[in-house]
Amino acid sequence: MASAASAPSAYVSDELRRRAGATTVAVIGAGFLGRCIALDLSLLGVQVLLFDSNPQAAASLATAAYELLNPMLHLGYVSKSMLTRACSNVRFVSQLSACASASLVIDAIPDDLQAKTALFQSLERLVPVATVLATSTIELDVSALQASLQHPERFLGVRFFHPCVLLPPVEITVGSQTSQCTVEAVVSLLRQLHKQPHRGPTRRVLSNREVSALQFNTAIDGQFYHGLLEPKAVAVHGLITPADGPPLVDSHSGLRGSTTTL
Repeated sequence: MASAASAPSAYVSDELRRRAGATTVAVIGAGFLGRCIALDLSLLGVQVLLFDSNPQAAASLATAAYELLNPMLHLGYVSKSMLTRACSNVRFVSQLSACASASLVIDAIPDDLQAKTALFQSLERLVPVATVLATSTIELDVSALQASLQHPERFLGVRFFHPCVLLPPVEITVGSQTSQCTVEAVVSLLRQLHKQPHRGPTRRVLSNREVSALQFNTAIDGQFYHGLLEPKAVAVHGLITPADGPPLVDSHSGLRGSTTTL
């Protein structure tokens, strides 16, 4: 049984998905990571613009969704309705300018400093100044990436853990010029989606066991688990150890650099 404190999550709550639908997030790069981020956000109700310069990438999205979610369906971690609507909020775009309507842009291209720098410089010319720009890098320095931007204060690292779907932890890496309001905006969005932002960078990669445990817990806590295992949460506390540092946001919001639920 789910705990008394548990409540349906945005994965299954029409009302929570409706609220999330007011937000548009652009994901740059329709490779494996980009598709996973896009599908997870779509399942949570977020309107997703998935950009890739290769138009053929759009044709593979439905197949990728099936390959990612069908094993979870058999485990009882997702429902059939989740599988069928996984792509419903994703719109593929092949022009970078189409991402201008997003309030948050997340890059999911390979970790190449020159390529990412060029990408974000191009995005700066296209998106409004209020748009938050984020990188999913695990290797590159966030401060180095933001150094060449005209508005470095709106840039930070936002790393979803592979394979993204049903995984609450999201790593937030603050650059030397990242503003407090940028951090607060991203943390607020992630919390609305029942994600757990914590301080990075840790370069942490989850094992298959850890991924399965987190997904199992998410399905139980969200009240949509329908598998054969006893519906009792698996202990996963301490799997993610945030990097040391000051609070991501000020003290009254409850975020700290030393806990797993920042």
